[in-house]
Amino acid sequence: MNRFLFIGLGLVLGLLDLAAQPTSPQGDKDRLFHTATEQFQSGEYAGCFRALETWLTESPSEAHLEEAHFMRAAAAWELNRRETSLLLIHFLKDWPASPFAEKAYYLLGCAALDAGQYEDAMGFFRRCPESALTPSERVHFRFRYAYLALQLGDTPTARNLFSELATGETRYAASAGFFLAYLDYAAGMVNEATKGFAPYADNEQLNAAVPTFKVQLLYAGGKLQEAINEAANLLNTVQDNVQRIELTRLVAAALFDISEFDKARQVYIEYLSTTPEVHPTDLYRIGLLNYMAGEYERAITRLSQVAGTDDAMGQSASYHLGLCYLKLKKYDQARMGFEQASLPTFDLPTREKALYNYAVLCYETDYAAFNEQVNAFQRFLTAFPTSTFADKANAYLAEALLSSRDYKASLEVVEKVAKPDANLLKTKTRLLFLLGVDHMNNRQFDQAGIYLNQAIDLALKTNQSVTELYYWRGEAYFQQQQYALSQADFKRFTEQPGAKQMKAWGSALYGLGYSLFKNKAYNEALIQFEAFTKQQGAASDVRYVDALNRMGDSYFMTKRYDRAGQQYQLADKATQGGNDYAVYQQALTLGLRKENQAKLTLLNQFEARFPVSDYADDILFEIGKTHATMQDKDQAIAAYERLMDTYPGSPLSRKAGLQIALLHVNSLALEQAKAAYKVVIEAYPGSQEAQTAVSDLKQLHVSTNTVAEFINYTRSLSVPVPLAAGEQDSLTYLAAENLLMDGRNQEAIDAFEAYVGQFPNGLYLADSHYHLAKLKQAKGDVVGAAPHLTYVAGRTGHRYQGECLAILADIYFKQGRFEDALARYTLLVPLATDKKQRLTAETGQLRCQVKLSRDKDVIASATSLLGDQSMDKVLQTEVRYYRAKAYQNTGLAESARADLQLLSKEVQTVYGAEARFLLAEQYFKQKNLKEAEKVVNQFIQDGTPHAYWLAHAFLLLADIHMERKDDFQAKQYLLSLKENYKADDDIAGLIEARLTKIAQRNK
Repeated sequence: MNRFLFIGLGLVLGLLDLAAQPTSPQGDKDRLFHTATEQFQSGEYAGCFRALETWLTESPSEAHLEEAHFMRAAAAWELNRRETSLLLIHFLKDWPASPFAEKAYYLLGCAALDAGQYEDAMGFFRRCPESALTPSERVHFRFRYAYLALQLGDTPTARNLFSELATGETRYAASAGFFLAYLDYAAGMVNEATKGFAPYADNEQLNAAVPTFKVQLLYAGGKLQEAINEAANLLNTVQDNVQRIELTRLVAAALFDISEFDKARQVYIEYLSTTPEVHPTDLYRIGLLNYMAGEYERAITRLSQVAGTDDAMGQSASYHLGLCYLKLKKYDQARMGFEQASLPTFDLPTREKALYNYAVLCYETDYAAFNEQVNAFQRFLTAFPTSTFADKANAYLAEALLSSRDYKASLEVVEKVAKPDANLLKTKTRLLFLLGVDHMNNRQFDQAGIYLNQAIDLALKTNQSVTELYYWRGEAYFQQQQYALSQADFKRFTEQPGAKQMKAWGSALYGLGYSLFKNKAYNEALIQFEAFTKQQGAASDVRYVDALNRMGDSYFMTKRYDRAGQQYQLADKATQGGNDYAVYQQALTLGLRKENQAKLTLLNQFEARFPVSDYADDILFEIGKTHATMQDKDQAIAAYERLMDTYPGSPLSRKAGLQIALLHVNSLALEQAKAAYKVVIEAYPGSQEAQTAVSDLKQLHVSTNTVAEFINYTRSLSVPVPLAAGEQDSLTYLAAENLLMDGRNQEAIDAFEAYVGQFPNGLYLADSHYHLAKLKQAKGDVVGAAPHLTYVAGRTGHRYQGECLAILADIYFKQGRFEDALARYTLLVPLATDKKQRLTAETGQLRCQVKLSRDKDVIASATSLLGDQSMDKVLQTEVRYYRAKAYQNTGLAESARADLQLLSKEVQTVYGAEARFLLAEQYFKQKNLKEAEKVVNQFIQDGTPHAYWLAHAFLLLADIHMERKDDFQAKQYLLSLKENYKADDDIAGLIEARLTKIAQRNK
């Protein structure tokens, strides 16, 4: 809609018929009040106002205060005094239920209308029903309401009220008719408007504006040159400044429309010098003129004020904003400009150019936060299949599918093609491969295998290379411990032409060697491990030492102990600071070769070399065992006792206790032997070793004729240990076990439950509970499994105690019982028999601490775990993430930042993606907007499959621009995010909240 020259209300409105209610004289003290009332009724508002001001400062009567305050406010309005609105507001506050309240709201509406506060005026008018006004006042009200509706764009209401007033016998008939002609003009009804204005040519009040309206009508009717000529003539005679501004604007607009751009630019310069308020259509034209002149910053200032409006002009403005930013090499802003112009359908040629430019810019700047490259080219080809850009768009799309980081979305695009050609099938194979690798990186090995299987099948059908695919599927199988399948795929890889020149060659040799080793093909494994270690640069590979150790293990398992020892020595020397596993295994080989003194020397050096080691308990056990072999009883017992004191939870401690007892028995120190057996029985009552100790102790007492002492002792035990299985006990258990071995699981459950009920102190009670727990867990009956797990977990020293604690802890964790889970993981730590079990327990502890918000414990646990350099990289990332969050929660911002910076390097993982966002957010909270923006932009550039955190980064980018008071750019980022992020989560609500805030700030 063009800007129109509105006739001011002052030309057409008379005085309002407001009268105070008549009052009765009540004495001299109210004389001024009564005088004021008479003056108000006769229209002497100045005298009325002065009289009331004086009366109110003296001793006013309470009976007249309400009426006096209203009359003073009404007189102030009639006099156009500045304090009118304030007086009316105070009146309504003091007397909200006054009979004058509705008229006070009406006057407030009139004051707001005169001040140009149209929305406020409408709000006040709606609080004054027409029934509260006199017939004369209602006419004034309707004309004002009609004019207000016109200003607020409510054309139907304005037209209805003006039509009613134009046909009535009121003072507003002519003005209302004039505005009806004006509404016709505004609606593009040029002929009706021309006829409508004709009767007012002789009206002194309205005639002044008619010539300008005629120029507007000429312009609206497309008679541009006539409009220019007529306006030029009028500018020589018209003195009214408002009309001169409008005529100048019309000349500039008409010159622009006939492509006289240089002249238009000059006239617009004159126009801008005369008015601070520029209509959107003129801002648009001026912006385009700035663009044509290469004044891109000025063009952006103008066009950004009209871009995004819901019409063709707003669409074109967004498109030209994109062009301006492109010229300035501000590619992010250019992309968003083109994107916004590509969405509306008002102007299809503009949409076509904008969408193509948007797609190409996404591709050339490698922008694909939410797969925009693929989506944009697909949208373009769907909307404009016959475009002159279609061939180029198809070529771009093929490349974009592979460069996209959202491989799944790209695959969905390819799968929609009914008859894909050879190139598209090749693209599909590559996408399946990339999806497989992506799932591998996120440790989703089963899903990775599915995609890699599909990729191999398609590659074989279409005669594509499968070499790399075999390697990656082998890795997926290996990680799932499917060693026969991984062995087959790694072997296929090594047999493919050109495989030896590929980067994965060394990894395939290592994987093949490990798969063969796991499949107990030790001699074949040796060949692959040796080939791996002989590669150029192999010694710098993190797997080199592990390969040497596995070679040692292969020799060890095939009883070539001398060669095994040599390999372990190589592994020890190749490790900075030494290799504890290699030294331990080397000691074992020395023992098997009967070189006991050399073995002892190596074992005794171990603690000094490796003060912290998962093999420390094994070393002490071997020291004791070796001394025993060498008939050095005292040294053997000393080593065993140290093991039991230092590592009481180790399974080896139970065995050490038995060995001490046997050493005493063999030396006929029977009392010491009895005491040693009792230590095992009392410390590990649920263990197999305790049962052995009871049996051996019984034999000792029989041989020394002290059976009564033995019976008294066993009766005194707080936790009874079964002496031996009776025949019925044994047969019942064996029958249940046979059912289990035959796979008859429900029958096995029934049999084990029968055993538990029949033999509450049976020898196989704990084992029965264990089997019941595993069988019920396999059925998904977690509730039924729990009590059996709890029983075994409470049997100190039982061979399944650690496993049951681990299962129970995992169940509690999944149920959200984090305190219970933490308690079980804590018990599990000292029971761990190797590094993997210990790591599982300690990681479980950490995760529980995170869930329980124990940040200080999280920091301590995570720091301890991160000290283990052998920890899996993915687990290391998770642990570091927990520590970073705990640092943040405890206000240790610098420590948190250090961890977040490390984590944020791996944005392909969910922890890395969130860390990159958290790092940017930390900078934002510290008011370091520049660094926050830098981190977010790099995040967008790097991309991530974890779109949720990337969406949060876009929200943060909008927040940064809002903080800088650049609401336009903030809105562009939000609209772009709204268009491209489709997940059903909280992001949509966060976008709308920010858009609402921007809208409220820019009212």
